[in-house]
Amino acid sequence: MKAKIFNANDHQYQYQEELESYTGLRSEWIEEVAEKILTAFNQVTPNDAVCAAGFYSYLTGVRALRDVVCPKGWERLRENNLEITRNPENGVALLVSSGDINTGNKNKTPKTKNPKGEGTKKIVSQNSDGCHLWPEFDEKHTKEVSVGQYWYFLYCVDLNKKQMRTEISLPVGKDFFGSRIDDWKIRIIPPAIDFEPSVVITNPEFAETFDFEIRRKSNDGS
Repeated sequence: MKAKIFNANDHQYQYQEELESYTGLRSEWIEEVAEKILTAFNQVTPNDAVCAAGFYSYLTGVRALRDVVCPKGWERLRENNLEITRNPENGVALLVSSGDINTGNKNKTPKTKNPKGEGTKKIVSQNSDGCHLWPEFDEKHTKEVSVGQYWYFLYCVDLNKKQMRTEISLPVGKDFFGSRIDDWKIRIIPPAIDFEPSVVITNPEFAETFDFEIRRKSNDGS
C-alpha cells in the first residue's frame, strides 16, 4: 500500500494543517517531545548498559508525550499491555516507538525497529479494517476519518547523519513474520533535528517495552 505522505520540508503549512486535522496534535508539541527524546539519548555515557540509549529514549518519549498533551485534555491508557495516549475528542490513540533508519525519509518505507506482540497486531488489524469504512478515504479526508484509529510516533536517532527524524504515522500492516510494522496508510513527517552526539555510540542497540504479558505460574504446574 502506498502511503499518503505530508512532509514538512516540502510544505510546512500543509504539514501542520494535516497533523492537526488527522490527529489533533500541533507541530510545536511534536518538536518538544522529539527534543526530550534526543536529550535522553544524548545523556548516555560509556558506563551505561549497551541498550541504555534505547530504553531511555523510549521511556522518555512516552512520558514526554503525556507531559505535553495530557494537560491539553489527552488521557493515559494501558490496553493489551501497550502504553497509549488518547485524544478523547476524536478517539485518536498514539503510541511511541523507535523506528528503523528509514523513519522520516519520504522516499523510503520505515519499519518499527523492534518486534511487536499480539497487542500491536490487534490495533494494526483494527486500523486496516477501519480503512474500508469511508469510501472517500483516498480522495478526501476529514477529522472524522481518524476516529478510533491508532497512530505511531516513530523516532530514529541517526548517528551517521547526526540527525533525529520523526513521523506521526497510521499503521495498517506488518511484515511477513508479523513482528514489525512496515505498512502505513498516512505518514506525517516533521522537520529533522540536527545534533552533535555527546558520546560516540557505535550501532546502538535499541530496547523498549514490548507488548507482552507476564503470568504467574499456578501451584499445579500449569
